Amino acid sequence: MKSTLILVLTTVLMSSVAFTLDEEPSLESGKSISLKNKLKRSLLNPSTENPLINESIGYTTIKNHHFNLEAPQDCGNDSSKKMTAKKVTCQFHSSGSRSVTLSICDDKKTFCKQQKINLNVQKSKSRNAKINKSPVLNTLKMQKEIKEKLMKDFKIMTTDEAVQAISMKKAALVMVSTDWCPPCNYAKEFLLQTQSFKDATKDLLLIYVDGDSPNSKSWIKKIKTLFYPSYVVLNKDLKVVSVFSENSSDKFIKVLNKALDDLEDPMSYLNLRLAQRNSGGFLRKAKDFFKSDKSLIEDKKRHIEYLLARGKFKEVLSNIENTENKNMFKSAELDSKLYMSYMGEDSFKDKALFYKEYLEMNPADVSNYFGVLEDFCEDSKGSKLSKDPKYDASTKDSRSISEECISYIDKYKKYQKSIVDSKNSLVSVSEKEYLKMDRAMDNASLAKITGDTKLADKFFKDCRGSLESLFKFSPLKEKSRTLRMTQLKCLKDKSKEISLLKSLAKDYPYEATFHSKLFKFYKKNKDAAKALESNQNAIDFSYGNVWLNNVNSRVSYLIELNEKKKALDLANQALSEVDLSKDDLRAAYHLKSLRTLRQKAKKI
Repeated sequence: MKSTLILVLTTVLMSSVAFTLDEEPSLESGKSISLKNKLKRSLLNPSTENPLINESIGYTTIKNHHFNLEAPQDCGNDSSKKMTAKKVTCQFHSSGSRSVTLSICDDKKTFCKQQKINLNVQKSKSRNAKINKSPVLNTLKMQKEIKEKLMKDFKIMTTDEAVQAISMKKAALVMVSTDWCPPCNYAKEFLLQTQSFKDATKDLLLIYVDGDSPNSKSWIKKIKTLFYPSYVVLNKDLKVVSVFSENSSDKFIKVLNKALDDLEDPMSYLNLRLAQRNSGGFLRKAKDFFKSDKSLIEDKKRHIEYLLARGKFKEVLSNIENTENKNMFKSAELDSKLYMSYMGEDSFKDKALFYKEYLEMNPADVSNYFGVLEDFCEDSKGSKLSKDPKYDASTKDSRSISEECISYIDKYKKYQKSIVDSKNSLVSVSEKEYLKMDRAMDNASLAKITGDTKLADKFFKDCRGSLESLFKFSPLKEKSRTLRMTQLKCLKDKSKEISLLKSLAKDYPYEATFHSKLFKFYKKNKDAAKALESNQNAIDFSYGNVWLNNVNSRVSYLIELNEKKKALDLANQALSEVDLSKDDLRAAYHLKSLRTLRQKAKKI
């Protein structure tokens, strides 16, 4: 009888796992539990029972268990899956019954079990055609008119069309951008208008890719960018040579020229070289024997820069650990850890220590020196009193900032001044004026941190002065999106914020960005009716991840207003209408947030 039972169990359990019918300790409670009871209980945490089409469902195990990736993990017909030992994600692409089969083992490898979950994938109303209908059609028409003013040399084309068009050019420069991102709009209004940019790109095929548009999927899959704006250099075979995000003309042209020198050595060749070196092959060693150490280091540096531009921060850290010249890549290491923390990953244990390490760097070598400086100084308030005579204690916040904070502020101010006073001939008059405005804005923020309100007021005034002189440089003139958004940061009197936002929404009635900002303003000021109206406008005039972000905002706000049914209905609709691609980190973030909000709505 016992042998017969074991034979039956063997068809259920993985054949390599030992088990017994005797009592054994429970991994969760320390109490004994029989194999019979183990077979009955679920080793999975609860998950959605009736998912919607295209909803991604993540399955996780109970404590001290994991998924056995060598055994079957099956999401059923017409589905996609993504697997790690800690989580299996299934996405269902059509409605109907499904049987999901997952294989789970305890961490001590004494027991395994296959678990089947029967699901009914439900249909829901699709918004796939939304992009071709009003009011989004009005949004696209408005955006097209703006692009014709700002970037008439750029073409919107498919990858197949680019194959034909590039034959008459030296290479291609692809700008991956959106209409809502401030650095993108700055580049369109100022960088692209400079003579130095036009001279540097005159022999290139200029292509524009809207990162939010469904029509850009073939491009996004090919060039795999994360940041907006991203500039991608492609050779005549449409192979990626470089990816970067420089927005100042001098840095942009320097990086672009380096990429054009590497047209015969695309990233695919470089990646292959590095893989061969890591494997220690004799042929690769023989080829490298004739290369200089500088050439080998440049390969590593170029690879790191490429990974950073694509947001592959874990890979950056892994490559830096295997690099002999660690000092050269210190800034890349610190930036990677910082961005990983922004994305919700625990990349450093001691934040204060990390910030000090970051602020010891040259501000020109790291990407977010000012942001880290602000955080560090705010965190340091209340620490050792500063004795620096340059700061008047009578005008300070009652909580003194640290001497270290003041020293880093002075360091950053010197760096700012060196940029503004630079004699670089590539930097246009408009860029220099913008730098002055940016410097004044930063200094106003720093003065507020130190508690010097008089100095802050002076810098806010300087910021507004530089801002006014910049409108004549923008092709959009008084309707400049970049400068009017910057005005919000230069405002001393925040009561004027609403009139500025209303004027932006009036001039750009189909731009979701300004309706989103109006929503935040009304929400902050407890005007629910106007907040919901502005948010609905933002939803109506957006698509892609911007649409998903605005839906997230509405679901969250409806929960705050205790509107359970409306929140649930909207969350379910959004979850069912987004096809999550493997590389779309933004969609993944918004979908995770929506699922969390849906669970919260169910508990109201």
